[in-house]
Amino acid sequence: MHFFSKPPITHTLLGFYLVIFFLIGSVRMVEYDRMRNINKELNELATSMGAKEQLLNSILKSTVYRRVGVMKMVYQSPPSEYAEMRKEIAHETEKIGEDLTRIRILLKDPNERRMFDSLLNFEENINHSRKLMEQLLTEEKIADAKVIDLNIINPIFANFQQIELRLGNYISQVTKDRTNQLKANLLQILRWSKFLGYALTTLLIIFGAILIFAGRIYIHKKNMLIESERKYRLFIEQTHELLIRIDVHGKIQFASKKLIRLLGLNEKTVNDSTIYDFVNENFGLSIKKAFEQTPREIGLEDIKTSLNGQDGKEILVQGSLVWEYQHGEFDGATGFFNEVTEKYKLKSQLRESENQFKSIFHNSPLPKFIADAGSYRFIIVNKAFLEKYGYTEEEVLTKTILDIRPSSERGRTIESLEKIHTAANLYRGRFQHKSKMGKIMTVEVYSTYITLNERPSISAAIVDVSEQIAMESRITQAIIKTQEDERYEIGGELHDNVCQILAAAKMNMSMMKNNLSPSLQPTFNIILDSIILANEEIRNLSHRLAPVFFEGSSLKGAFEQLLNSMKAVSNYDISFYYDESLEKIALNKELQLNLYRVAQEALRNIVKYAQATRIRLEAILYKENLNLLIADNGIGYDPEIPSKGIGIANMHRRVDFFQGHLMINSSPGDGCEILVKIPLKKLTRETVNPHTEKNSLHKSF
Repeated sequence: MHFFSKPPITHTLLGFYLVIFFLIGSVRMVEYDRMRNINKELNELATSMGAKEQLLNSILKSTVYRRVGVMKMVYQSPPSEYAEMRKEIAHETEKIGEDLTRIRILLKDPNERRMFDSLLNFEENINHSRKLMEQLLTEEKIADAKVIDLNIINPIFANFQQIELRLGNYISQVTKDRTNQLKANLLQILRWSKFLGYALTTLLIIFGAILIFAGRIYIHKKNMLIESERKYRLFIEQTHELLIRIDVHGKIQFASKKLIRLLGLNEKTVNDSTIYDFVNENFGLSIKKAFEQTPREIGLEDIKTSLNGQDGKEILVQGSLVWEYQHGEFDGATGFFNEVTEKYKLKSQLRESENQFKSIFHNSPLPKFIADAGSYRFIIVNKAFLEKYGYTEEEVLTKTILDIRPSSERGRTIESLEKIHTAANLYRGRFQHKSKMGKIMTVEVYSTYITLNERPSISAAIVDVSEQIAMESRITQAIIKTQEDERYEIGGELHDNVCQILAAAKMNMSMMKNNLSPSLQPTFNIILDSIILANEEIRNLSHRLAPVFFEGSSLKGAFEQLLNSMKAVSNYDISFYYDESLEKIALNKELQLNLYRVAQEALRNIVKYAQATRIRLEAILYKENLNLLIADNGIGYDPEIPSKGIGIANMHRRVDFFQGHLMINSSPGDGCEILVKIPLKKLTRETVNPHTEKNSLHKSF
């Protein structure tokens, strides 16, 4: 009754106070809840971002390891290591699958899920193609496995990496945008909280004189503000940014612990200082000028400056200053910065490295170029390239790699350019190039795959070996001629001298036959047969040393004679095929002789080392190339182990002289195949002069 007996104005004021108190308390609770939710969401964002980055890095690492394992299995590992390589690849695939399963749970955004679904599709395609490739390797279809790896797995792997990079960038951007939004919301709440604080303080003072319990409400309000500030400070200390709060005079009111540690100082030293003690002079003047003009804008954005730490250490930072107001009056600023020292050092090092590369590239005495890996169009060429090929810089930048190659080698050029992508380090090849005036040069190209300004490119250096090849050809021709002259001389001596001596001995023995007693007749017959056998063996040896290529004879006949002599040495199972198309071609006599010598050397090695029972010799005309195959089923050998003899080197020298290729396919226990490929269309003229051919090749025995 005492309460209701008070004047109505008291009731009204008390009711009004209670309503205001209830409304302010409700708003503060909402603000507190919003701040708590923002802090919670920021923590969740940081945790989720870290987990996603860790999983994406793990997926990328396992994907690269698996890719390396697949490439080793296809291009380097022998079949005996396939099982171990499969285990390693399966282990990395299992890790990728586990990481994909874990990251799926963390992806909430629809765009993230779409990109993740693309990753899953590419992963399934990679696994399907890899299993098919492994099956082909098991079936020893290595060429087919390489085709699948190059044309299917490699593009899918590149797409997988691109999608993963896009997903990582998208996650980082979304997280950054959301973090900035939450920070802005938090600043807005803090400003609104300040406004409410001022209003509440004013109301508590007014009603405190009237109402007895105004002091308690005021204390409660201050406690809430202290708790809010404590949580705000806790959030600031946990953020990755460097935060600083200064008043209108530049005095530091607050600095985050991370900033204090970065400056190499203690908290007391920093709090007793001004911001002008740590920033460079120009930035300090900018702050003073802005403060003196009573700033109206939000603040200073995209600031790039340096801080001076202990012992003169310079720390580069980037960020912004946000103006603060108190009771409508400018009250200082809050700075949000990130350290970018290492970032700018790296940029400086990259610029220096780029300048050094340009200097080395352009001043190199060797012609060099960088071309786009997709279109093969030249991007950069050096001075030596322009001088060598006769183009101006404007002209060459409109050309492609194919434009400096003869049209007949376009297919080989594209094939070689594609191999650069799969080459482990440096790819080397010998090609024909043409200058602007049409001059044909033989060059060796050393090229590699690089990334230039995030653009897949091909870098190459060129060495002109035309004169070197001409000199090597003359040396090879002289060596071969010397060898053949020596063989013909030895064969001639055996045939014309030793055989004649044996023939005379046979005649003299025959004259003695009638004067011998019957008891000596068997011994006489044995001696006579030995002389006849020695005569035949020497005749066969002289023919092997100096085969006769008359106008009426052929390479086929020489091969048949050579194989018949093999049967005499041992009972080999010999298979011989000679393409009839070759009999219609007037083969160069010197080419015939050198092919005969290659076959002779290969067969000699079979007899001496192979322990074979079957021999196969084939001569086939295919696409204007003469293909000669000599194969056996012997014990084989490892071609990678250098040979101590000169036989293989002589075979290579004879084949290279005719611009051909000699390939050896062998392994221990699997026999040996020697394939010689001679491009007949390149042999536009005889490689020996008529006089030498007449004297050395048409000699009769």
